[in-house]
Amino acid sequence: MNLGLEFGRIAQLFVDNIDTWPAPKGYLKAFDFISGEEKWAVEFPHYWNGGVLATEGGLVFHGNALGTFAAYDKDSGEVLWDFNTYVSMLAPPITYEIDGTQYVSIMTGTGGGDLFSGEPLDPVAKPASLIHSNTGRLLVFALGGQDSLPAPTVRDVTIPEQQIAEVSEEELAEGEILYHDFCAPCHGLVVRSGGVIADLRRMGQGSHDNFDAIVLDGLLAGTGMASFSDSLTSSDTSRIHNYVKARAHEDREVALGNSDAPRLTWQK
Repeated sequence: MNLGLEFGRIAQLFVDNIDTWPAPKGYLKAFDFISGEEKWAVEFPHYWNGGVLATEGGLVFHGNALGTFAAYDKDSGEVLWDFNTYVSMLAPPITYEIDGTQYVSIMTGTGGGDLFSGEPLDPVAKPASLIHSNTGRLLVFALGGQDSLPAPTVRDVTIPEQQIAEVSEEELAEGEILYHDFCAPCHGLVVRSGGVIADLRRMGQGSHDNFDAIVLDGLLAGTGMASFSDSLTSSDTSRIHNYVKARAHEDREVALGNSDAPRLTWQK
């Protein structure tokens, strides 16, 4: 599918314009459907949030990227109830009745186009699926329910030390273009995964050693990582691999306090 987008150049465009772009935020808004007038709005520090359920009883249910599932007053937007699911939500809630008891249900977990944008840069808040894990589960609520979820462990985001090859900036720029053309839609812009698909900055030595076997030979095809042998050569994957390691090194240096800001692009 050709969307008319030059993904290979997107990192350069992103970096060149980052200071002029408004911080992406999310909103839950209510409108008068006749006049179009905005009645109320709730702002979220992340833009990739879930669908909405409005009930006859005057409630609006909504799950957001930070893991909060909440009920709002339809007239004012006031939060009347909330529940920490510890995972981002993309699906809309549903409601149903059994034997006189009304239930509200939501499927947790995220995905979709947010895979491409990946781990957000400040000041955008990190989504719950990145802080913990993208645990898909069906949650069902009813009045008087007492169950809660145990707080999950926080995801280990340590970036291992990288074995950096001696390559030119031109080769890294070529790897950057190839990465964004073929890898970024799943593994994230500038090699910053959003927490749903594997973060290539945190590959173990086994994955580094088998990089071509994974990308070209389909070693992990059974888990969803298809072979790209019809589109990439071993020379291409070498450039991608070196770019991934260079980006990982940059972010590791920031995490260790050795650098104030990571280098995000090698394109001129």
